[in-house]
Amino acid sequence: MADQLEEIKKLASDINQMVEKGNEQAKLAIEEKGKAIDAALKTELKNALDAHTELVQKQTQEQFDALQTQIKKSGGFGNNRPESFGDLVAKELEANKGKLSTKSPFELEFDRKAVGDMTTGVNLGAGVLQPSLQPGIINRQAYFNHVRDFLTVRPTTSPVIAYVRENGGEGSFTTVAEGALKPQVDYDLSYQTTNVKKIAGHIRISEEMIEDVPYITNYITTRGAEDLRLVEDAQILYGDGTGQNLRGITLDASAFARPAGMGTVANANNVDVIRAVMAQIRVGRYAASAVMLNPVDVAILEMAKDTQGAYLYSNFTNENSIPRIWGLPIIVSDSVTAGSFLVGDFRNGAELFDRQALNVRFYDQDRDNAIRNMVTIVIEERLALANIRPASFVTGTFTAAKAALAAA
Repeated sequence: MADQLEEIKKLASDINQMVEKGNEQAKLAIEEKGKAIDAALKTELKNALDAHTELVQKQTQEQFDALQTQIKKSGGFGNNRPESFGDLVAKELEANKGKLSTKSPFELEFDRKAVGDMTTGVNLGAGVLQPSLQPGIINRQAYFNHVRDFLTVRPTTSPVIAYVRENGGEGSFTTVAEGALKPQVDYDLSYQTTNVKKIAGHIRISEEMIEDVPYITNYITTRGAEDLRLVEDAQILYGDGTGQNLRGITLDASAFARPAGMGTVANANNVDVIRAVMAQIRVGRYAASAVMLNPVDVAILEMAKDTQGAYLYSNFTNENSIPRIWGLPIIVSDSVTAGSFLVGDFRNGAELFDRQALNVRFYDQDRDNAIRNMVTIVIEERLALANIRPASFVTGTFTAAKAALAAA
């Protein structure tokens, strides 16, 4: 088509030159009274004009045919689809085909009048506007902490952990007169063993999904590891020690009891309970390092008011984004049962042993994975819990503890 345009331009230039030559001959003929215009020039001019017209018609028809073909490929003109500008061009070409036979230069005008307001819903078909896809998958926010974050964690290479548990003792040291009998003191120590337990799960995913969905592997492994940690939290706190369960801290912790010498507490509230629990632990010769509460109970502490609407929780502070009560940091954990508490020496009262740290493995030869193009993702860990000083922890419910404080 580009070659045709060049040929048309050349013919037009030749025609102009021949027309100028013919005009000069006509002028001479008039001056010489009847001298005829060169017959050869007439023939040459006619042939050039015919060739020019033929090429113009051919080139315009090819443009029209190409436009029609493009329209057909795009699905044609549906009965319900509004006319686009391309539709109008094709219609006008069809209506003005008669002009294509003209033997003189012409301009083909297209009426671009406003047919209607253009809107996204009306004028753009499906797939024209591409959605903006955020890369990756937005994962849910991980929990701020887990119970293991506040315990002493040690690695181990053995499936069985042996340790000495401290259970208090009898007798006490005192002053002794010369020749008097010295008091006897003993410590109640017991030999304990705990077995390593496994927490695990697996996910099957297609290879196509791994390849086609950005960040899907990271999403699944991160989400799976977080869910495993939640099970671990529940086991550390409430495992019953049977079967494959850990023996949780609350199973061996002391139950709340109003310390000796503490009188009745009028109108006891949750804040009073925390302070009384700290005293109970201290009387047992231990020191609490943290308070672990459900987020609902933390909110109850913060919103408590007196009859005048003033907040009661004057002993509640916040340091480095960690809430504190009576000077102790509050561990906010969804794994703690709402309405209950666990207060104690988290660094020295219990220890966690990692036999196999949390790990993620991929298997493409599991079951019929090879013939189905599937991948098995295994997330697991092996660990043991040793309750070394159970008396350094006190647990209970706020309802029962408040009743105990208010009792005469």
